[in-house]
Amino acid sequence: MNLKIAITATVLLTMTQSWANRSDLFVFKTKHQGYTCERWGKKGYKESDFEKSGFRFESLDISRNTRKARVNVLDSDKTCRYTSIFNRNKGEIFVTFESSEVTPLKEGAHCDELKADMDEFMAPGWNYEIKQNKYLSVEFPSGIESECSEQTGQSFARFYYDLLG
Repeated sequence: MNLKIAITATVLLTMTQSWANRSDLFVFKTKHQGYTCERWGKKGYKESDFEKSGFRFESLDISRNTRKARVNVLDSDKTCRYTSIFNRNKGEIFVTFESSEVTPLKEGAHCDELKADMDEFMAPGWNYEIKQNKYLSVEFPSGIESECSEQTGQSFARFYYDLLG
């Protein structure tokens, strides 16, 4: 009898872990589309303090259960990729910083400074909105200067995504 209970418990635990892992898979894959001064405004801009510091967004991905987001940033030399993970509570549009890592893309690349700078930028978290199941608008944390600072006081990065899984 104890063997049946142990087998049943093992099967249930495996099924639960498998489901949890599937819900954390990043299936909404995005590509960076540009910047704008209003969340869905047409007028864009090319540079902010973010780009002037030598960074550019590569992609932003969202998990199947939409509770996790992954941001990928490249440095201007394309020698390092910074990846950060964020969490979101159900029903909210604000995500909080969880963790980050850097990946050298060229042999001998030193990425520690990129990680430190990007952690500081990403730590406050950010809010986002989705439009027409295709576009994702991310509001930069306050303190990022851009052409928008005098116009609207807000800066947004826009992404375009497709469902891959």
